[in-house]
Amino acid sequence: MMKKVLSLVLLLFVTTSCNQVYFEQPQPRLWPSVPVFPKSIQGSYPILGDESGVIVSRTQITIKDERIYTLGKDVVVKRYFKHWIVSLWNGKNDAWEVYAIDDSKTVKVLNVRAADFKKVNTLLGREVFIEQGGEVSPLSIRRKEFKVLLKEVFVSADFPMN
Repeated sequence: MMKKVLSLVLLLFVTTSCNQVYFEQPQPRLWPSVPVFPKSIQGSYPILGDESGVIVSRTQITIKDERIYTLGKDVVVKRYFKHWIVSLWNGKNDAWEVYAIDDSKTVKVLNVRAADFKKVNTLLGREVFIEQGGEVSPLSIRRKEFKVLLKEVFVSADFPMN
């Protein structure tokens, strides 16, 4: 129980102190997608205290029985650098949310504090984080830049698979 409370506190801290980063295209760019979710990542994931908040089936992701993403329509899955990369279309932001699931089934997300934009831009060798009216524009990055972000900047979202 204490672990769940700490996970929730950590999740709320990460999501309130950092900016969710969106991408112009599913990641990594120009990399083949898979036709179904692999069995290794199918199942339920807890989110905000709900043990089955996220359900991954063969061709869909259901979030809290409210949003359904369908593979090939508004979700793309790719295997890249020992991770399953899941890109979800976010119509509200007109961009893609990207999550990485490693072989230990840890879900990772790219959340960056505004104070770290310059650091990440330096890491990539060019300006990719651009603020417009307090919001970050969706990233347009190359595949090798995504690999750097995956290795250096993605952090655990603390959603262990059940």
